Parts: sequence; C-alpha cells; structure tokens
Amino acid sequence: MEKRTSKLPVYGQLAQAIAGEETDFRDYPGDEVALLAERHGVAPLLAHWFHEGRVTGLEEAIAARLQRYARSRGLQDLVLNNDTRNFLELLHEHDIPVLLLKGTPLAMLVYDRPFLRERCDSDVYIRETDVEALGELLAGRGYTVHNLGYRPASSKQFQASIRTTRQVSTFDIHFRVSSSILLSRGCRPMVGSSST
Repeated sequence: MEKRTSKLPVYGQLAQAIAGEETDFRDYPGDEVALLAERHGVAPLLAHWFHEGRVTGLEEAIAARLQRYARSRGLQDLVLNNDTRNFLELLHEHDIPVLLLKGTPLAMLVYDRPFLRERCDSDVYIRETDVEALGELLAGRGYTVHNLGYRPASSKQFQASIRTTRQVSTFDIHFRVSSSILLSRGCRPMVGSSST
C-alpha cells in the first residue's frame, strides 16, 4: 500500500490522535507525522497516546523520536514550572496581584501531566498601576526586562526573562487585555462606512 503524502489527511489524523481517539498511522509517512507533531507542539501528547496504546502504526524509530522529544520538553517544562513558581512567589511577597493566563493554567488544570501541553513561556496579567514597580523589582532580582522603557498608549504588555542553570525562562506580563479602545479614540468613521 502506498503511503499518503497529502498534508490534510495527516493533520486530520493528528487532530484525532491528540484528542485521545484511537488512531492508526500505518498509512502515513512517519517522518512527516513526527515533524508536524514537533512543529505544532503536540509531539509530547502524541508520544503519550502512543505509550497508552491509543496511537498505533508508528515505526519504532518514529515512536522513539517522539519519546525523546517529549522527555526533552518535559525537562524544559520542569524548569519553566519552577521559574514560574519563583516568579509568582516574588510577586506575592511584594503584594502584586497576578493572574496566570493561557498555556500555564491549561497545562496545570486540563492535562494529566503538564508537560503534555507544550509551551515556551508563561503569561501573567497584572494591574497597570503595578507595571513600573514590577519592572524595577524584576530588574533588581536578575531578570532582563524587555519593552518596558518605551510604552506607547497602545502597549499592553512587556516581557521579563531569567537565565537559570538549564535555560532562559520568559514571562509575558500583560497589563491591558486590549488596546483597541485606545486606538479607536478620536477616530472618525471611514467615508462610505455606516456608523450606528
């Protein structure tokens, strides 16, 4: 039987597999499956479902590749989780209220094992009134602070990163949910548009 090379069927199979459904990859090019899974951040989840027996038909070399990738991401996730815990404790010690956003709470609350939800940073939300104090606090504790000095009215976040023994952990620090209100102030309707 000839292996399929079309992207759409592979994406469909990947979507089925990461949802935890029984999925057979026997008719799909293993290298393509692994590459797409890595590129789209679902390789640890695919390796997990293969280990659990819900994903079948992967060659042993491909399954081993996915497992190595998952282990590597798992180690990175442990470091990021530790750095995130330290970051949150620092904010708590200085009475800066914070809300975790996006991937971190999803990884912790939705997935059986947090490393199955691949992520590269942690997103948090703080009050806009705490931005300057937090920037100074982080800089004083060894974090590199990015995009804080230049803050146009449309700005809604800045970044901070810290190098630990194994990697650099990055935090996207949001202080506005959206800048669209600021951008629309004083704007006139475009010619030909209807205003309500």
